[in-house]
Amino acid sequence: MSAIIAGFVGVVVLISTRDYQSEGGPILTLIAFGGTFIVALLMFAMLALAEKPNTPRNGETLPPDDPPSDPPAHQPAAPE
Repeated sequence: MSAIIAGFVGVVVLISTRDYQSEGGPILTLIAFGGTFIVALLMFAMLALAEKPNTPRNGETLPPDDPPSDPPAHQPAAPE
């Protein structure tokens, strides 16, 4: 998906700089393509990190929460 977005931007820059073909139009196109590709890739990676994880399926358990900080309530002494 990032390559498609970067390709679109690259084509737009190439078309809009066609008067400068001999003076650096292709270089400007490559810079725009590479910059857009990196920005789009980072954007999609950040969106993937922000996604909420799935709920556990049958048979799977959630990771345990923090252990309780309070000791258990008074337990009767075991008979000797």
